[in-house]
Amino acid sequence: MKNILFVVTSIHHIAEIDRNTGFYLDELAIPLKAVVDNGWSATIASIKRGGTADRI
Repeated sequence: MKNILFVVTSIHHIAEIDRNTGFYLDELAIPLKAVVDNGWSATIASIKRGGTADRI
């Protein structure tokens, strides 16, 4: 079985340029659904270990 790793940002603001950042839920949800629909497993991780999820 294939396992796909999704890495998401754990940063919500870039102080150096005073800009909010992050990701939109559909940027993760749409590809994640395709992975699960194909019978593969997925792991979601964030860069700084905050808000990580186990295999889905």
